[in-house]
Amino acid sequence: MADDETWITVYAQLRTLVPSHFAITHESKLREDLKLLSDDFSALVIYVEKSLNLKVPPAEFTHVTTVGDLIAVFEEHGARKSRGSGP
Repeated sequence: MADDETWITVYAQLRTLVPSHFAITHESKLREDLKLLSDDFSALVIYVEKSLNLKVPPAEFTHVTTVGDLIAVFEEHGARKSRGSGP
């Protein structure tokens, strides 16, 4: 299960980027289900990085397809940061 802070941050920003009638779940596909464009995805990543005080290398997002995938990337980097290993 996703860390509440990460989920809330991602969800809140997605709510500003996708139409209100779209359901947002961990299984939602960012492009297919939520119709998120590349620019919107970039804005989402920047917002979440700033909100969670993280910096994730762009290559980490290569295989992200769902909201859950995105949350997992941020949580992994948050865990690394708290352990003091890696950016």
